[in-house]
Amino acid sequence: MVLSPIEQTVLVQMLKISSDLLNKYTTVQDRLVWLIFIPHVLLFIFIWIFADNIAKMGGGVHTGVRTLVGIAAYITIIFAGWYGTMIVPIFVGLWQMILAIALIMFVVSRFLHPARAKEMMALGKVVGEKITEKDKIRKKLEHELEATEKMATEIQSMTPSTSEGMSAQQMQLMQLKARKAALKHELESL
Repeated sequence: MVLSPIEQTVLVQMLKISSDLLNKYTTVQDRLVWLIFIPHVLLFIFIWIFADNIAKMGGGVHTGVRTLVGIAAYITIIFAGWYGTMIVPIFVGLWQMILAIALIMFVVSRFLHPARAKEMMALGKVVGEKITEKDKIRKKLEHELEATEKMATEIQSMTPSTSEGMSAQQMQLMQLKARKAALKHELESL
């Protein structure tokens, strides 16, 4: 790949863009768009937000400080070699992700109009309440089933001394067994 003297100066010497990236974009138009324009748009937005936050640290927004910090950040990124090695690949990927999300949001907004967002939120809230209500009921039933099984185990471990005690024990175990079956049925029906 042969670069013109202007491309060599701007892309390789000033912006320090790696040869791998230069080989990926073969035409002049591709290089201008993908290596200079799109990364610079996102870089300027990033630097503007960064400089604005730094300028606000002093208690107010001073335009001169914001501009000075922005210029210093830009020069640091360019001359430190971060632009060609880190910024371009990250920002090109970020740009493609932003476009993909915007396209998805556009398609979704055609089917679900934003004006109906309140209705959808209310529906989601009702569904969420039903789900949490079922979870509470399920936990209560599981806790009751566990307590019933524990009680049945305790009753089985006892040895009655009379035949009346033995029949009472059997009756209690049958009642607990029926209660366990009913609880299991309720859990399965949820």
